[in-house]
Amino acid sequence: LDDDTLALLIEYAGKLHGPRAAARFGMTCKRLRALLDAGRVIAGRTRCLQRTPGASLTNFGGVDRIKTLENLEVFESWAGTRLNCDNRIPFHFASVELNDSTREIVDSVKGFLDRHKNVRVRLDSHCGTAAPDGVAAGFSHIRGLAILSSVCGSDDDGESMRIDRSRVLVRAWGKQISEKVARLDGHRFAELAQEGRGWVEVSFLLPPSGEDDEPISLPPRPQYFDANDVCPLVINYHGPLKWPLVTNRRRQ
Repeated sequence: LDDDTLALLIEYAGKLHGPRAAARFGMTCKRLRALLDAGRVIAGRTRCLQRTPGASLTNFGGVDRIKTLENLEVFESWAGTRLNCDNRIPFHFASVELNDSTREIVDSVKGFLDRHKNVRVRLDSHCGTAAPDGVAAGFSHIRGLAILSSVCGSDDDGESMRIDRSRVLVRAWGKQISEKVARLDGHRFAELAQEGRGWVEVSFLLPPSGEDDEPISLPPRPQYFDANDVCPLVINYHGPLKWPLVTNRRRQ
């Protein structure tokens, strides 16, 4: 049932049985919708993992740019994680909150940054195609900031996995990318876009191998980001990125 139909049913329940019954009915509908969304997320991830080959030096498009032992070590570490097959952090419809499943992905991002101190992460945040034009940019930005806050928050011991915020780059795209992806049959993000739900793409940035080179992106940057008709609506950094990084120092 769509949202308008559910609203009418809840209103009817209130007229028949009073406001408490309407409130209980509304909460039940919300729980059922959450369960349905969770099932779709799980099914989508399973299909993505089944059709996306794991990364290796033989099928990685930017292998010619990996010229240092440091970057080779980072690549091999990334290739052994779930993020090389599925780098999405999906959100429920019209939600900016993390759940247990998405927190698990965020924890893997945080752990990777903690192991590799000279790596940054870029979060490209998107709204679904159903988002109103007036709120799409801000909504996708809030989603990116939610991931940033979770990545940079302290661990249980308060210090050992604290990630410096300068290592996390957020770009909010509104629904520019989701409208493109929704038309790409078979694309791994197409289902999320077609259902009107948003996601955050996780890409790790390795130091360039030369002074004039761009950072190496894991996974490689999708072509739709380079189209002439798209531009990030909100970004949390400006200017060139510099290496090496001096971060994650423990307090003395």
